[in-house]
Amino acid sequence: MSSFNDEDREIIVEFVAESNEALEQTEQDLLKLEDFLTAEKDIDPAIIDTIFRTFHSIKGSAGFIGLNLTNSLTHHAE
Repeated sequence: MSSFNDEDREIIVEFVAESNEALEQTEQDLLKLEDFLTAEKDIDPAIIDTIFRTFHSIKGSAGFIGLNLTNSLTHHAE
């Protein structure tokens, strides 16, 4: 990251922090889905929507700041 200026570095650090927080919540949501499937209950569509929105947001932010591999990965996850 030494080729980044202070502003770019700050943007990337904020992106990583926000993405990590969102992915931690997504992990919990995926565990909820697993519980639904294990109990053979209907899956709550709101959980699916939340997971989709998380990946969509990360994808958009990654694309905006030029993190092309992260953008591609989250596009596939989405």
